[in-house]
Parts: sequence; C-alpha cells; structure tokens
Amino acid sequence: MRRAGFTLIEVMMALAVLTVAAGALIGTQMLTARSNTQARQITIATEIAQTWAERLKLDAVSWTDINGLASTTWLIDSTLGMNNWINPQTVVANVLPAPTRSFAFDRYGRDIQLGGTDLFYCVAYRFNWVVDPNLAPGSNPAMRVDIRVFWPREDTATVPACDVGPGLNPVLFRSVGLPIVVKRTVLGT
Repeated sequence: MRRAGFTLIEVMMALAVLTVAAGALIGTQMLTARSNTQARQITIATEIAQTWAERLKLDAVSWTDINGLASTTWLIDSTLGMNNWINPQTVVANVLPAPTRSFAFDRYGRDIQLGGTDLFYCVAYRFNWVVDPNLAPGSNPAMRVDIRVFWPREDTATVPACDVGPGLNPVLFRSVGLPIVVKRTVLGT
C-alpha cells in the first residue's frame, strides 16, 4: 500500500531542477543588463560623434575663400598636421546660457571641462585632404574629418585622460567612429 505524497528523493530532484533553471535565468538577466549598458554607451557615443559632426559642419561655414582656415574654430587644427589624431580645443561660451563645447563628456553625453570627476567619453579627430588646394589650384578644397569617440570598458577601472596618443588599446577602450567631409565656403562671384 502506497501513501499519498512525494518521497524525499523526488522533492530533492525537483529542487535541483529548479535551482539549475533559476541559475540560468539569473545568468540571462545579467547578460541582458550588460548588453543594455553597452548599447546605451554606444548610442550616447554615436550622439556625441553626431554632435561633433554638426559642430564641424557649422565651423566650415567660417572657412571661406577670403579668410581661409584662420577664421574657423576647429578646422584650423588641420594645420597641426594631416592624419594625426588630436583633441579638439575647448570653447567656453562668453554669454550664458550658451554651453561649453569641449571634447570631454560625462556618462550622459553632456559637455564637461577636462579634469572633471565625471569624465567618461572623449573625442578626437583627424583631418585628410579630399581635394588638396596645393595639388589642385583653383578647386574648392574639401577635407575628410574622422571623428572618434572613446570610453573605457566596464571591466577597467581607469577613465580616459582623453590622451589620443598613437592609438587606442582596444582591450581597455571602446570607440565609435564617424567620417564626414567639409568643404570651403565660396563667397560671391
């Protein structure tokens, strides 16, 4: 005659199956949370790169056939050398509420002053001639600008000092790149 209910072995086996299933669910949740964090970081970095692309396009309006690059804020950096990664200069607005325009950003993608404790994303760019005015006299010069936004991986404790150096170590940093082309503005004919 068998009694109603479960044996101790049946209960222990059910608990073992539940433990394995719960462990798998917790692992999946951790992976999902990490993936969401990385996706958010990539999205913010892409928005920062887009912001810098717009800043450089607006700066190109000041690059005229009369004033040359001297009248620009950031494109003048191309005179420091082509194909070198450099940080853009920080522009502090003289009139409030105009924001500071820097190459350092916090975790939310807001411009900050370099050296702040909230530093997370950094911007660097490099220039290359598409149409070189020295090689093609009389043509309208155009420059390719490669914009790179970089930030530390989650498993590294170091926050970048925004030093672009010769190259970024992909083990320590993640990055997003965006190339654009800007042309000199031709004034009146």
